[in-house]
Amino acid sequence: MKYKFWALPISLLASSIICAEDKNPILDETLSVALGIYQLNTHTQVATKSNVFNNREYKIDIDNLGLDTDVESYWLEMKWRPFKRWAFITEYFSYSESGSNSRSVETVYENTIFGANARLDTNFDIDIFSISAAYRIIDDQNYAIDFGAGLHTLDISFDIEGAGDVYINDNVISAGNTREAAKLLAPLPNVMLFGTYAFNKEWAVSGRVGWMSLNYENYQGDLLRANAVIDYRPFENFGLGLGYNFSELDVTREQRLHSESFDMDFSGPILYLKAGF
Repeated sequence: MKYKFWALPISLLASSIICAEDKNPILDETLSVALGIYQLNTHTQVATKSNVFNNREYKIDIDNLGLDTDVESYWLEMKWRPFKRWAFITEYFSYSESGSNSRSVETVYENTIFGANARLDTNFDIDIFSISAAYRIIDDQNYAIDFGAGLHTLDISFDIEGAGDVYINDNVISAGNTREAAKLLAPLPNVMLFGTYAFNKEWAVSGRVGWMSLNYENYQGDLLRANAVIDYRPFENFGLGLGYNFSELDVTREQRLHSESFDMDFSGPILYLKAGF
């Protein structure tokens, strides 16, 4: 009888050790770093509304300015889980493109009218940096769900150069080669939901959906992001993954003489390497 009394806890302990050994490391590693290549398919529309043109709004699709809609970029993520339930996540994403084109119609941006058939040189850059804290609301042997909140910082630069006329109060103040540039640095608070399911020690699937919104001073905007990935961990501390990311951004800044807004969809597959400890 005494041996039967000890047999049950010993067997439970042994089974828990075996299960712990079979647990996919992606579920509870303390530190992980992922670096990925992102194949983007983008659709971006830049709009401007100028007070000197009777508050008329003008919209430009960047593919009409000679910028590619299919580009390669990179993505970096670092996750630190110092506690069982809490994790801190930083993420960086960058997109940059430039091009030249001539349009058969006038192009209006901010307070400048670029003439029809003028050759326009355009540069467009966006950097997204985020930092978030996530709390694990469900922690199981094979799956986990985390809820997070934090801050995204958007750094957007757009400039267009060509032959044009600059207006103030409906009067031309300069003519000839002109460059208009906009730089927008906006913080966007965000909330996110993460989910991971591990089939075994090597294979797991993860998903994330996040929403960010801001209405602060002269900034208004929101950012929706979602992804689904498959992780393969052939080694305990090293693996790779393949997935698909979707992002939709809409942000506006109001200024004294004009406002500018960016409406972007950028989505595509991502391939990444991950180290975890």
